[in-house]
Amino acid sequence: MKCPKCGYHTFDYAESCKKCGRTLNVKLRYKTIYEHALESAGKKTARQQKEETIDDSIQQPLFTSPSYETLFAEPTESQVDEEELDLDLAGFASRGAAFLIDLIILFGITTVTLAAGLYFADSNLETGSAGFMNLVMTVYLVLLFLSSTYFIFLQGFGGRTIGKMVLGIRVIREDGESIGLREAFIRWVGYIISTIFLFIGFIWALFDQKGQTWHDKFAGTYVVRE
Repeated sequence: MKCPKCGYHTFDYAESCKKCGRTLNVKLRYKTIYEHALESAGKKTARQQKEETIDDSIQQPLFTSPSYETLFAEPTESQVDEEELDLDLAGFASRGAAFLIDLIILFGITTVTLAAGLYFADSNLETGSAGFMNLVMTVYLVLLFLSSTYFIFLQGFGGRTIGKMVLGIRVIREDGESIGLREAFIRWVGYIISTIFLFIGFIWALFDQKGQTWHDKFAGTYVVRE
């Protein structure tokens, strides 16, 4: 459309001249087409926004599944330490009774060994005091060997002494597996240390949250019911 005043060419649907501002006679047909185009453009924009919103909701799942690394990752050391042990720990009374049975058995072995040694000494007194002291030392070493063998080998190959067999308890490692000779030897050394400190290491199980004695802690073991 051409402005009759200034001659500026503008849109057919414009109601006034953009140059001089004069009011123009707009044809109804052009105005209707323009308004319809505006309305269609507005609907299209709203529809596009709605579709984009739906696409975003589809791309973002409601529930995020854990990754492979999360499902199969090994627990950290701190997590392992915080896990509660699912073990049927033996009580202090049953452990004490089993140990008492073991001491009685060792006392019987000691008595037989000592009696045999004294009988041998009586028949060889002519060897003198030096020979007698050598015999006492030999008997002492034999007793030490018997006691160590009793606790180390019985527990190292089965986790049980005779006393523990009678009471139905067993020594296991912290991972639940049976102990070996290494753990059994460390426990036996722990017996000696606990005895030196007036048996405090044995009594420690009464106050320990996990029911462990000193030799249990040294060897990393637990005593459980079978």
